Amino acid sequence: MVQSEALLEKSIGSKRKAACFHKWREVFIQRIKNYEDKTEAVKMVQRYLKRDSKIEVARYLQIWKDDTQRLGAQKRNLQRLIWRKYFNKLNQGFNAWAGYSHYLDTQIRLRMLSAEYASKNYQTAIFHNFKLHAVESRRKKFSRKLQAFKVLKDYHNKRKFFFHANLATGQILK
Repeated sequence: MVQSEALLEKSIGSKRKAACFHKWREVFIQRIKNYEDKTEAVKMVQRYLKRDSKIEVARYLQIWKDDTQRLGAQKRNLQRLIWRKYFNKLNQGFNAWAGYSHYLDTQIRLRMLSAEYASKNYQTAIFHNFKLHAVESRRKKFSRKLQAFKVLKDYHNKRKFFFHANLATGQILK
């Protein structure tokens, strides 16, 4: 083993020796530091255990209380948001239903009014047609009466004329 070390020392230059030494020293210091960190952690744990545990428990309980209050507030806010969305959707649905029912009512009213208007127009047309026929029949009846009256008047005028003519010729002949 001594011989191999001698060979190693001869083959490795002074720079390499220095680099190996520095690497070894870093590893050694790191080991010591890790050991010191572990002992420091153990000491810290012992200090926590030795300290007044009531204060620590109260602190942890306060942290827990704050966290639960914060989470409760978040839950309430989220629930409020969900209910708001739900009622908005419900309101939109109701408005859509109300609009559609209003539209249907309007359509029904328009159909009823148009049927009533058409019926009134039909009745008005029939009434005017009947009125026209009545006026026309009265006019024809009046025209026939007038013709009959004229014929009767002519007949009486002729009869009167002939009566007077006969009377005049009868007086002349006598």
